[in-house]
Amino acid sequence: MKKSKYAVETNLSNRLKARLNINNKVSVVDFQQWVQDQIEILDGDDILDVGCGTGAQSLRYLDRVGDKGSVYAIDAMKTSINQLIEKAKGRNLITEVGDMMNLSNIIKNRRFNVAACTYAIYYASNPKIVMKTMYDSLKPGGRLMICVPNEPHGLVELVRRYKSIPSVVLESLKISSNLLQPFFDEHFDSYSISFLKNQQSYNKLDQVMNALSASPYYDNSIEENVCADIKSIIDKHGSFKFYKRSYLITSRKKI
Repeated sequence: MKKSKYAVETNLSNRLKARLNINNKVSVVDFQQWVQDQIEILDGDDILDVGCGTGAQSLRYLDRVGDKGSVYAIDAMKTSINQLIEKAKGRNLITEVGDMMNLSNIIKNRRFNVAACTYAIYYASNPKIVMKTMYDSLKPGGRLMICVPNEPHGLVELVRRYKSIPSVVLESLKISSNLLQPFFDEHFDSYSISFLKNQQSYNKLDQVMNALSASPYYDNSIEENVCADIKSIIDKHGSFKFYKRSYLITSRKKI
């Protein structure tokens, strides 16, 4: 049983790594840096990174907080946490493997200058509970930041022509207006919203198919139709381009 679970974990972690690598290569804007540019982080800050994955944001937080600061990174997949630990090279990183729905029990009475969650909050069975725990964990003047995908998403729209998209994916594309903004309205006097419309450009069919195979909403049953669609576009325009949109909301807790 443990071996089977490890195999699933490893596959999910590798798919995440593959998606990040592909996005880095084909995107006009460096998404990870864009997220960092929206958040105020000071030398010595203590940061909570919820749903940290393999550490795309955690490692940048470590660079910014310096020797006096720290990053507390949490993810449900042990394999992802192990990759992050290896990359962090002994810096002030604390990690925990656990479900974000158990966040209050994981962090206990720890308090942070920044509580952040990038492309992960929608995996929680009740995101509002997770956000409330993040909010409660902030020190006076602390900053809460949540970033999610936003609709429409070019690859999702392509796949939607031939198959139903899983509800968790569709919900993740609507969570900004359905959940995040109402939560920030309730808990903050003001907040800042940033949008990213990031063009991705693929010159070869196999590049697009690699991106699709690493996604959570694609299956091989529609491969023939999707390949024909993409090949036609590349033959006509020289590349397959679409926009991947992101929504980021952040605010500061009262002092």
